[in-house]
Amino acid sequence: MKKMKKTGIVTASALLAFSLAGPVAATEHGRKSVKVEFKDTQNMEWAAENIGRMKVKGIFQGDEEGLFQPNKPVTRIQSIITAVRLLDLEEEAKSRTNVELPFKDASSVNERVRGYISVALEQKLIDSTSENFLPNKPAERLWISSLLVRTLGLQDEAAQSKNEPLDFKDAKQIPKNFIGDVFIANEYGIFAGNTAGLFQPNKPITRAQMAAVLDRTYGQLLEENGASTVNGVVTDVSVNNDTKTGSLTVKTFNGELLTYQIPVNLLVQYHNLFMSADQILVGDNIELSINNNIILEIALFEKASDIELNTGIQKLKLELQFKNATEVKLKYKSNRGKTKVEMKVESETGKIKYKDEEAIKRLEEYLAKWNISPEMTKEEIKDGILATFNSLDLEEIKMEVKFSNGTKLAMEDGYGSDDDMENDDDNKKRYAKKQH
Repeated sequence: MKKMKKTGIVTASALLAFSLAGPVAATEHGRKSVKVEFKDTQNMEWAAENIGRMKVKGIFQGDEEGLFQPNKPVTRIQSIITAVRLLDLEEEAKSRTNVELPFKDASSVNERVRGYISVALEQKLIDSTSENFLPNKPAERLWISSLLVRTLGLQDEAAQSKNEPLDFKDAKQIPKNFIGDVFIANEYGIFAGNTAGLFQPNKPITRAQMAAVLDRTYGQLLEENGASTVNGVVTDVSVNNDTKTGSLTVKTFNGELLTYQIPVNLLVQYHNLFMSADQILVGDNIELSINNNIILEIALFEKASDIELNTGIQKLKLELQFKNATEVKLKYKSNRGKTKVEMKVESETGKIKYKDEEAIKRLEEYLAKWNISPEMTKEEIKDGILATFNSLDLEEIKMEVKFSNGTKLAMEDGYGSDDDMENDDDNKKRYAKKQH
């Protein structure tokens, strides 16, 4: 059972101190925008978007000289401060004075930041039973994974995953009491291994890497608090800066026309460029975060992935367990035109892992056969998947699908009954098929 954080969420709802200037490089149309970067992050393309969004939200800032110091390790206290900001609890932290901390090294903690630790303890982001806090110690990847799992309120889910196998070559270096945290952090896309398949649990995390995992946590935090993601093409937009009202209509990659309210002071992101809502144009590819028919976040991107364009599916997770101990796991996610696909087949004879183009090709073949859509019944989806495999030998099936129109369907242990496919009242609220 997920424990939801009952806090606010920082959104890019104000232009802060930025002045709008310069064209959006990815479009043929000149638009006023601002590039959000630091003097020393201009060549960090892999993290530019993450750093920009965290700066705009005031979660991660640079120094007085305009430097971000992307390769510098993040300390534990700096990590706590960013997590508290992510939960929109900074004012609460600042308001606390004369804070007593339950650590032996409490005297080494600056009075200015004690309120942040107090809030973190109250929110159960850190363990109050630890002997020392070590505020200035570089935060390792293992420690940060635990912190962010708790920021999402997923500690109960992590506890239930303490015996799950970790797919990292250095998994034996991860202490048993952290296995659940690492598993959930990886499962929710917060943390991943490096290109060599290593998690590197004891390696300090850099500021650029921290910006990336904070940004991923922010996206997941929106979802944990009831938001859904909608992807498509803008067909109509109306923004009135005088009355502070606006609306946006998008044709999702499932083909639906959906209209939402847009706060006129909401910043629109394109990579590390930010612009006002009145700069949105008909024909833009757009990603929206929606809650109660109101847009919380907007991002533009050049082109949707071929898979999402052809199927209207933005995310798919499938696990099949057969009676002969063979297990098939498939993960796919389309994020602003970028596709990530992984497929694993484990059996008594060994493990086969498909990634990148080979995994994409296999997924495209499967989706062409299944032809999954939001309008299909649970039985139709289930039967289509089972027909691809030897269903007579199937022992367990788990599946989660997210469509471009915000709909989510989930099947667990789902082999025979009509109740195996879940689309309960909570999901209907969070992932309504039509959110007019």
